[in-house]
Amino acid sequence: MTEYKKLTDEELIRRLRMGETGIIDYLMEKYKNLVRKEANAMYLLGGETDDLIQEGMIGLFKAVQDYDVDQEASFFSFARLCVTRQLYSAIEASNRKKHSPLNSYISLYEREDGENSLIDTMESGHETNPEELLVSQEHAKSLEERLEKDLSELERRVLYLHLMGTDYKTIAKLLDRSPKTIDNDLCGIDHCPGFGSAAKYISTVFCELEQEITVYEPKNVIIVEMMGRHAGWLTAAAALAEGKNGNVPYLVYLEEKPFSLDRFIDDVKEKLASTNAVLVAVSEGVHDTEGRFLCEQEESRELDVFGHTKLSGTGKILEEAVRAKIGCKVRSIELNLLQRCAGHILSKTDIEESGNLGANAVKLAVAGESGLMSSLTRVSDAPYTVEYSGVDIREVANKEKKIPVEWINEAGNGVKEELITYLTPLVQGEVSSIYENGMPSYLLLK
Repeated sequence: MTEYKKLTDEELIRRLRMGETGIIDYLMEKYKNLVRKEANAMYLLGGETDDLIQEGMIGLFKAVQDYDVDQEASFFSFARLCVTRQLYSAIEASNRKKHSPLNSYISLYEREDGENSLIDTMESGHETNPEELLVSQEHAKSLEERLEKDLSELERRVLYLHLMGTDYKTIAKLLDRSPKTIDNDLCGIDHCPGFGSAAKYISTVFCELEQEITVYEPKNVIIVEMMGRHAGWLTAAAALAEGKNGNVPYLVYLEEKPFSLDRFIDDVKEKLASTNAVLVAVSEGVHDTEGRFLCEQEESRELDVFGHTKLSGTGKILEEAVRAKIGCKVRSIELNLLQRCAGHILSKTDIEESGNLGANAVKLAVAGESGLMSSLTRVSDAPYTVEYSGVDIREVANKEKKIPVEWINEAGNGVKEELITYLTPLVQGEVSSIYENGMPSYLLLK
């Protein structure tokens, strides 16, 4: 057992698949407190907490048996999902009194109040024709082969979790995907609804940070980490603010080009040689030439409660690097959820287009069109005009739209005019917010 403590859960599962059955007992013992915690938070009609714990242990055992070591989700996340799903199933069954016949005597033949007896309601056995059975088996095999051929690896994982009863939000969390996006990485459309407002918020933040950073006389660097693990559109929006309200130089690092920590330090030093302040915008997903994320390259020594090494955030890693190698005043900021929930700064263009996309979707549905995504195509930049249409969902699913590399400067620390031209129309126009007693007032759906 001692040797198992040094291994990750995923390594243990691999060894289990190779025949080390003792690992099952170790994992069941390791995560029994997780089961107790989840069970104590729930209530089973007509049962005790011990009954729920037993159900939870069944879910944990299923997790050990079914976990796919090649999937992106950790074993802990998968185990917790299996445990909670088993508990919810037990509770739902209890609430429906599904098991009441097991807890009380019911005659198969006695009738009550003239109603049919239980035996009368039972379906007679269905005799299966051998020919029908063979055809059914061949059909099932054909379906499996078709799914294996046509589905991508991600789609197969989604299907697997769905068939296990996992809801879509949980699937997205397990596979590190979002059920909705403002990352602007959706194919088949010029830009995603919501992106324009997010871009307006980011560029506004940089305008305000520029006023803040110029207050200090000593050398000063502010690093802002943006969403975009696989696409740098949000980060690029920071470039819209450069030169608009001051002369603070910007460094913009997008995930579409390989990132070097040493080159980043040289870039900052070069800017600080001629100015006292530098603003840095960086995508959370910047990586080296081998595809390794920066946060994976620079691991902290701190361990989480399960003994796994914690990964530092991209912005924090860059902050520590500047402090250690340059020694100037530096701080990092992670905008995080603020990028998609800042309702006080909205793009009028974005709001109008979002409504038009919804209306276009309704028109497509009324016309009997299916399998299409409501989309828009840019006709002109000046004046800015778009056209609405429908795009085959097969041209959209499981694809990512990245920033064209030719829109990024050669040094990989800034953007070209083509990207500015693309972004500028999307942030135009202001939308007035509604306030009550000095606080924003929102529409609540019930």
